[in-house]
Amino acid sequence: MNLPAEQKPPRYVTCRCQHCNGHIEFDANEFTEDNSIVPCPHCSLETKIFIPVLQAENVSTELPSPVTTPNTVRFEGFFDGISEIKQERVSDVRPVASPQAATIIQPPVNSLPNSPKKLQRKATEAQLDYIRGLGGNPPPDLNISDASRLIEQLLQAPDLEEKKQAAREQKKHDAAEREQLPAYYLHQDYEEAKRAIETAERGEIKDAKMSLKDARDQRLWFWQDTFLSPCNMEGLVTEQSVRLYLEHGHRFKKPSEKRILAILETLDANSPTWDKDGTVSFYLTLEASFPELLKTEIDYEDLENDKEWLDFKFR
Repeated sequence: MNLPAEQKPPRYVTCRCQHCNGHIEFDANEFTEDNSIVPCPHCSLETKIFIPVLQAENVSTELPSPVTTPNTVRFEGFFDGISEIKQERVSDVRPVASPQAATIIQPPVNSLPNSPKKLQRKATEAQLDYIRGLGGNPPPDLNISDASRLIEQLLQAPDLEEKKQAAREQKKHDAAEREQLPAYYLHQDYEEAKRAIETAERGEIKDAKMSLKDARDQRLWFWQDTFLSPCNMEGLVTEQSVRLYLEHGHRFKKPSEKRILAILETLDANSPTWDKDGTVSFYLTLEASFPELLKTEIDYEDLENDKEWLDFKFR
């Protein structure tokens, strides 16, 4: 069957991401300079796609799309406004248009894919999440280029579906545990934000510092709430924060931010998992350090009402 005159057969070409060197395949017939900036499906950073000179000169209607790998990621429908990215194995022979119709665009010299500085950037959060979703365990010092190669390796694993299922189960388990133990996981978020500053590049330091401040504030608000009745809590009311108030926090006046942060810093230095092993150490340290915060009178009637509220809310 002959295609209508206005419908050209697809002419697939492949270029590399300027950041992670991953393969990106697209239909050259739909390529224009206006839509040449796209998010890389490997590292999620914006990159400029282009039609390589060799592919434009050597393309043949009898040959498949050149420079494709079993896990090259193709943009399907991107040029008509659809941003969905589909992953598929490439092994069939595809018809291509005449080489005379090719547009030859060179990438900027200062952003060539093989730039050593680009390849040393640390892996993006999107890459790390994707690797974990494929059942992988990315090392903390993984860079953006190695992450892209690891993704391709994981996609070719024979037991890929089993690993993906195991990763989904682990993610579900972690989400349930995070809901039960927010004190511990807020601590881990804070430690991760501190490590991010140590490895951040010059242009990323400002965002990393903002993330650290946010992680510190979230953790501070949690512990502040453990000294307040549930109806007065200012942050996200969790079962653990209410239980800590009923068991320990109700005995104290609300400490200042400075004192709470001092207690947390002391306990963090002694053990990275103290808030998972036993949160009572926070209140013991607080009492020993600032005995003047202990209340002289406690309203046990209000406390009993708070217990009933907890049973109703989280039963």
